[in-house]
Amino acid sequence: MPGRKILIPIDESEGATKAFNFYKENLHRPENEVNFVNCRYVELPSASFMATEAHVVADILKHSEERSKKILNEYQTKCKEAGIEHCKAWTKSGVAGEAICETAHELHADMILLGSRGLGTVRRTILGSVSDYVLHHAHIPVLIVPKK
Repeated sequence: MPGRKILIPIDESEGATKAFNFYKENLHRPENEVNFVNCRYVELPSASFMATEAHVVADILKHSEERSKKILNEYQTKCKEAGIEHCKAWTKSGVAGEAICETAHELHADMILLGSRGLGTVRRTILGSVSDYVLHHAHIPVLIVPKK
């Protein structure tokens, strides 16, 4: 039986760790391919500020890229420690929910597994929820690991 392609969005949150641990303890099969994606959304200063301070923008982007590489390396190390052989890591720019769905489509993933931040009703209504967006826009199964 061929393995499944699993997409796990990751960041520095507890939710990402819980999603990975859930995969490792409940879903992992040696033939599966685990794909991690770290979504980088960088809010840049206004256009007038950018025109005069280009080096500041370059520093912001460089810092964002370094953080993303660190997170991806951390999860690749976790895979090695857990004996998970087939693992790939990706960085995607843009708004998280959209970038996750786009990555899943590009990779022909079979499932998206993500952690929930556990926002309250009011905050989720105002801020929106990445897991909610992915659940309603992905065209493949989505498994959301709750915060608690």
